[in-house]
Amino acid sequence: MAVCASIAHTFFIRAYAIGEASIIAPIDYVRLLASAAVDFLVFGIIFGINTLIGSSIIILSTLYIVRRESKIHKNQKKEFEQI
Repeated sequence: MAVCASIAHTFFIRAYAIGEASIIAPIDYVRLLASAAVDFLVFGIIFGINTLIGSSIIILSTLYIVRRESKIHKNQKKEFEQI
């Protein structure tokens, strides 16, 4: 498990070095889904309604941020090309 965590951190560090933090940071919350899946598949833990509501808020806000940043980036690119 420690090896996998080390590899994951290495990849995230590399991603932050290459890409924009405003795009990469929200995607980091995907670990929440992976953790819940591992909890269920490996340990048989079924999460409660509070976990589902909290996870939904985090995931939906992450998707909104990624979409908004993508639109902003496209608009900036179009404006730059017109100049």
